[in-house]
Amino acid sequence: MHKAEPVLKLNKFKLSPQRAIGGQVYEFLRQEITRTCIKPGTVLSENKLSEIFGVSRQPVREALMRLRMEGLLAVYPQRGSVVQKISVSNLKQICFIRTAIETAALRQAAAAAPQVQTDILTKLQTNLKGQEELIADLSAEDAQGAARFLALDDEFHELICGFSGCPLAWSTVQSIKAQMDRIRYLSQGGVSPYAHLVQEHQGIYQSLCAAQYEAAAAALTEHLAEILQTYVPIRRDNGQWFLPEEEDHI
Repeated sequence: MHKAEPVLKLNKFKLSPQRAIGGQVYEFLRQEITRTCIKPGTVLSENKLSEIFGVSRQPVREALMRLRMEGLLAVYPQRGSVVQKISVSNLKQICFIRTAIETAALRQAAAAAPQVQTDILTKLQTNLKGQEELIADLSAEDAQGAARFLALDDEFHELICGFSGCPLAWSTVQSIKAQMDRIRYLSQGGVSPYAHLVQEHQGIYQSLCAAQYEAAAAALTEHLAEILQTYVPIRRDNGQWFLPEEEDHI
């Protein structure tokens, strides 16, 4: 007897006529998957999604293709596109690549023009103030608050990538970190308390302000590597979200 597949339930979403439909469908579905609203094993049917969004199959097909490229979907015979479980071996590779990109970008701060440095540091300071204000009354059970915090967290790291002067730096990180994002939402400030994450962000920022770029890079490396420890209790409590792994000793 086969186990029943999870039922697809989507939050409300309205398409904008000002933007490409395929991109909007992709962003919405990626958000629903990474925020754990759509469970692993859920089938994403082109026909069903076309009906839900009121669009042709082509933009839906484009969106599903991008999600497959990010490792969030897999295609199975007789089933179609299915939401994948989290792969720990893939997570480790993502962490390696993300750390390489972000630390390289951060080190470029030393060679950045003074105005660029000032602009990014000012934005980082504003971002950190927003993080501090948000977590003052934020509980681990507040899903909407978690989404706001993780958006600020993303903005912080995007600003770090801004030192590189290479727009592809952050867009590349964004395109590969979907598995990380799902773990972040599963934890929701529990395994990695918000105050601890903000403290680490502040340490990186303070090192940058002092022009201690290697210290900042070391702090950033340690910060990004934490997920390689925090996923363990998250997987223990949410085993149904993870693939069985043989590479855990790597």
